[in-house]
Amino acid sequence: MTMRVCSVAQLANCPLNVTSVMSKSAAKKIASARKNGQVVFGETTCAALGADGSHIYNSNFKNAAALVTSPPIRPESGLRWKFINRLACDELQMVSSGHCAFTSQQKNVGLNDFSRIPCGVHGAEERMMIVWQNAVNTGKMDLMRFVAVTSSNAAKIFNIYPKKGRIAVGSDADLVIWDPKAERIISSEKHQSASDCNIFEGFRCVGIPVVTISNGNIVFENGEVTATAGSGKYISLAPFSGVVYDRILAREKIPHHMLDGLHLESEINKDHANHTNTDEFHNRPMTKAGCRNLLDSSFALSGAQVDDDKDIKRMSRRVVKPPGGDSHGIW
Repeated sequence: MTMRVCSVAQLANCPLNVTSVMSKSAAKKIASARKNGQVVFGETTCAALGADGSHIYNSNFKNAAALVTSPPIRPESGLRWKFINRLACDELQMVSSGHCAFTSQQKNVGLNDFSRIPCGVHGAEERMMIVWQNAVNTGKMDLMRFVAVTSSNAAKIFNIYPKKGRIAVGSDADLVIWDPKAERIISSEKHQSASDCNIFEGFRCVGIPVVTISNGNIVFENGEVTATAGSGKYISLAPFSGVVYDRILAREKIPHHMLDGLHLESEINKDHANHTNTDEFHNRPMTKAGCRNLLDSSFALSGAQVDDDKDIKRMSRRVVKPPGGDSHGIW
């Protein structure tokens, strides 16, 4: 599917953002498209970076159902590190939360029919901690790249930068105070979600947020949410982000054949295009539809050849390696 939408977007000269990248093949196709100059962005989730997809086969229904989401979390070992490597080198650009949590009771709807299990996992609270632990603490990503994949890249792509995604005069006072040495073990008993399970249960993080400020107001401190209900504000997204569309608009001004490569004309092609059959060859008339007669042949009983007027030294050995064996005779 990723290959299909990338191909359609390229033909239409349209930018593309692929969300919830969970498979190795999808990430590889996005990286290949970007390498070839296509305007495409990739967004993976913290579930792909921190959860173990093999638990989907757990005999305990509660643990297995908690991992059910769409697209699914792959059980391949080491897949999370491939995603982190691609994030670090800008082959993928964003990490979203993919947050859509359910309680065990809600997941039990699919106890006798797995297709009815609600799709959704945690991520909003754990997202930045998981990226920090698996990317920054392992040395695969620096602090600037951490900020980019968790904040500023999304703000630029969705055209709300520098209002969001930047600390500067005129930007919204949205800040996260981070303690790189503080530790936390993720647990369903202590998380903010109303769900009674967590797919990151037991995940140890070194480096956690201690204070979150939104529009100058403290909304999270000492492990507790302090935001006032209804204090959120809708932010409209203006169309045609420069990060996304500047290249698209520039390409629309260039002839299509120049985008595919240089258009070259050789002398051989010109000679071939201007060549007309001589009287030495049998020429059948055009069909009634005005097309060349497919039964027309360039073979002449007189033995004439197209290149008879050219001084070409012909080889004395007619056949060197005929099908089925070698030829040792010199004719």
